[in-house]
Amino acid sequence: MMLFGKEVNLRQEYCALNGAKPAPVLTPYVNLYVRIEDACQATCKFCAYKNMGSKFDFYKFYYIVEKLNKQLSIRKISFTGGEPTMSAMLRHSVKAVKEINKDIFTVVNTNGFKMEEHFDLPVDSWALSRHHFIDSNNQFILDTDQVPVREELEKYKPSIKKKIHLSCNLIKGSIDSHAQVMHYLEH
Repeated sequence: MMLFGKEVNLRQEYCALNGAKPAPVLTPYVNLYVRIEDACQATCKFCAYKNMGSKFDFYKFYYIVEKLNKQLSIRKISFTGGEPTMSAMLRHSVKAVKEINKDIFTVVNTNGFKMEEHFDLPVDSWALSRHHFIDSNNQFILDTDQVPVREELEKYKPSIKKKIHLSCNLIKGSIDSHAQVMHYLEH
């Protein structure tokens, strides 16, 4: 398909495991990852998006989502950053997606900074960066204490808790072995 004068190739087959024959994609679809904000209150050493300096263009985003929605299926839009909860455009963007097509699955990839201020949004899933099960270790990795600790997370309403899934980078000296992964999962 053409988008802004450029040809975008869509996958023709699904991935196949263990030598199986890939199944064809019968209904073309896309998953979008939208970097809505470059700023972040954390200073994670592993972050690839530090100070990228790009500006989010809501009107271009809206145009793309509207155009893609007419031509094929958009299964998921993940809002990423920096820290997306710092963006004034997160609220407008999530609502716009649901106005265009309420069935598009929306995800916000966040370290949890002021996440609770956005719980009224029609977000389907919160991908919470939580790189260690011990709060102080997680704060050290993120290099900030401006993220929710376990006690705060446990106070969220059940309807919110069921929308949160954890995202953990495997980091040497932290969660870096089978035993540590299992310990993380138990917590």
